[in-house]
Amino acid sequence: MQKIILEGKEIVIRKLAPVDLKNPGRHLDYFNAILDEDLYISTNKRISVKEEKDYLENMLAGQAKGDRVCLVAECGGKIISHVGSALMAGKQNHIAVLGFAIANGFRRIGLGSVLMEKLLFLSAKDLSPKPRIIQSGIFSVNKASLALHEKFGFSRAALIPGQFMQDGKLMDEIIVQLYL
Repeated sequence: MQKIILEGKEIVIRKLAPVDLKNPGRHLDYFNAILDEDLYISTNKRISVKEEKDYLENMLAGQAKGDRVCLVAECGGKIISHVGSALMAGKQNHIAVLGFAIANGFRRIGLGSVLMEKLLFLSAKDLSPKPRIIQSGIFSVNKASLALHEKFGFSRAALIPGQFMQDGKLMDEIIVQLYL
């Protein structure tokens, strides 16, 4: 667990833990707030508390097996970010894929950098087998996410035209990679 203060806000960063299963509604509130913003994430469907609990159980099982790392950031008892990395399967298990989102009110204060640094460190340390490549897919219009990844040494590896549909518009995906 790590406590930081950013712009006067005390934020706790920790690994996802079994205690999170006691109140999956906290995670669901965070997820639905992100979804309601219609941010640049691939998911567009609300889920139930049961689906969220199943998701958390799956994340915890993957973390225990060593094929996932999941971090939670909280402020004032409220979840403000859930980020993670997961090893791909089979002949791609040398690649860890990132998932990254931060709640409104906590962006552009440095939290993304703190989370990225910790996530990259734990991905290299805790995943088994050790990843050789960290990869992320980003909406091409999400300049803040692209800048964050590039700040940490990610390079653009591919552009997939029309990968996402948002508000009736096709949007491209940029694949970025970091070689470890």
